[in-house]
Amino acid sequence: MPRELLTKIRRTSDEKMLKIMDLMAVRMRYIKDIKNHSYFFEMPDYQTELGRNFLLKLKQTELTNK
Repeated sequence: MPRELLTKIRRTSDEKMLKIMDLMAVRMRYIKDIKNHSYFFEMPDYQTELGRNFLLKLKQTELTNK
């Protein structure tokens, strides 16, 4: 795990960490899986292809998203 991410995780309050754990209990099986969900601890990078696709989905109408 990147050291920078580990520092941010350690600074996260217990209350927020419990919320994240409840939310992600199904998706994360191991501690190393948390690096795939770093958006909880830092701003997402919307310059990647995945980030741009996410922004496009947000801008669609409700009917399209259904």
